Amino acid sequence: MNKMVMKVTMVVLILLSLGLAYAIYHQLTKSAVIQSVDEIVLKCANPNCDYEKGITREEFRIWVRRDFEKFMQANPSRRLTEEQKQELLLRDLGSKRTGLGLTCPECGQETVFKAIQCEKCRKIFFPGAKKGAVYDKCPECGFSKIEQKKNK
Repeated sequence: MNKMVMKVTMVVLILLSLGLAYAIYHQLTKSAVIQSVDEIVLKCANPNCDYEKGITREEFRIWVRRDFEKFMQANPSRRLTEEQKQELLLRDLGSKRTGLGLTCPECGQETVFKAIQCEKCRKIFFPGAKKGAVYDKCPECGFSKIEQKKNK
């Protein structure tokens, strides 16, 4: 009976150790910025600011709507059709391509844009950071999900 209890205890300790090791490994290797495919990665373009964050699509929509209201209040003479408003809300705000950034919670400038996080090295960068390459090519390690899919 004593040997059986010791064996069970050892198995439980080994399983707990493996679980703890996995949790630590997972914590160290995952990015603190993005957790799931349902999140949008944001990065501040201000070189003096290091703001990077992954937020849910709903949080992004709320942020965009808040900044859109500020934009419209700052530009009262600007008359937009409903279609233009939707385009601005859904596509343009937060897009580095248009230059319409969101307000950064750290530096206060309108320099937060959608970004990409490299699946290989976890670097966060703006789309098209590597000139002459596909928009998702990492400037750090050169990985591109698009190129990987194309080569399969």
